[in-house]
Amino acid sequence: MRTLIDFDDAPVFAVPTASGVREGVLLDGPQGWGEFSPPADADDALAARWLTAAMEPSTVG
Repeated sequence: MRTLIDFDDAPVFAVPTASGVREGVLLDGPQGWGEFSPPADADDALAARWLTAAMEPSTVG
């Protein structure tokens, strides 16, 4: 059983939107998938909160 998320092999995506492109990373963890896609103008503190939220479903379930 995996216990960690492998960030090096995480798939990166870019989806066109009406206002530009939304970029993100899919996180494959031991409990499933999470998605990390913070706003492009997010500072480090906000991006860290988005990353925490993305990791929860992939590690906790």
